[in-house]
Amino acid sequence: MVSSSFSPLRINYYDVRNVINVRLMKLSRRAVLDRVSAQIWIEELAKKGAKILFKVYEDGSFLISWVAQWQMKEAEEGRIDSTHKACKPFNDPKKDGYLLTIVVRSSITNKRLPVCFFVTDNEIIPTLHQWLSWLKDSFNLNVKRIMVDCSPTEFAAIREVSDNVDILLCHWHIKRAWETHIKRGVKISKSTYDTKLAEDRVRANLNSMMYSETPEASDLAHQLFLAENKEFEVFLAYFNKSYHNQLKTFYFGRSRSLHVDRLACLLSQVVALGYWQDTIKVANDFGGFRLTVNQEKKRRAAYCIDYDVACSMVE
Repeated sequence: MVSSSFSPLRINYYDVRNVINVRLMKLSRRAVLDRVSAQIWIEELAKKGAKILFKVYEDGSFLISWVAQWQMKEAEEGRIDSTHKACKPFNDPKKDGYLLTIVVRSSITNKRLPVCFFVTDNEIIPTLHQWLSWLKDSFNLNVKRIMVDCSPTEFAAIREVSDNVDILLCHWHIKRAWETHIKRGVKISKSTYDTKLAEDRVRANLNSMMYSETPEASDLAHQLFLAENKEFEVFLAYFNKSYHNQLKTFYFGRSRSLHVDRLACLLSQVVALGYWQDTIKVANDFGGFRLTVNQEKKRRAAYCIDYDVACSMVE
């Protein structure tokens, strides 16, 4: 026990965090300049057999992507997952960079598996078009279905590159964003009970639109939604502008907007390695992915929980 007279010597959370950050910086920093350090990381991945894409333009904008040898084995169906504020651009560290990941379900572990990482400072259609075209040409992909976070930019870029791909929208992301804005914008003054009823009505209207079987039924549900909830101007303004708000929790903790070289280090040396080790264990029967009887019962029970109740349990 440290005496109170030596309180300046006590170690707190920030002291530990700073030590870890210094250690990570030493591990990930290959050169003084961000661009050069990131390029060295990508070149090291290429020497290990990874397929790489590295472009830096005169204005500082960049496209960086890589696929390790073990990753791109099965990619007929996948999902593009976009993470905002993932890195600091080379030309302006005050702006946001983006990390896009292609995720598939592994036939070996039966779990999600990242098969490609893409880092850029411009999440726009031409940028995504270059990336997706590089993937298509480099790996001769024949993708049948791909899921996106409901981003119109991703949707348009995929359509330009592969018109015959079925594009699915992630209901989980949509509902999570909706729920956040329902709590903010659907309120009845001085009445908790009436607020709860109004929230339930809005959810029912949104579900009617989401699960409509025909475009006509969806349009009708949308008109009913607008008519029954016109007093909630804040929520309607959000919904009409964009029904998808990017909300993320990061594999790399609370630290957002990392330098590109550190992001490349974490993804290639920590994140991907963990998935690769998991795949090797299951493939060699070191640890099967089948659930026990008790785990299977719990899994089935979890799927029976109401969606709204489940959200409240994890938030």
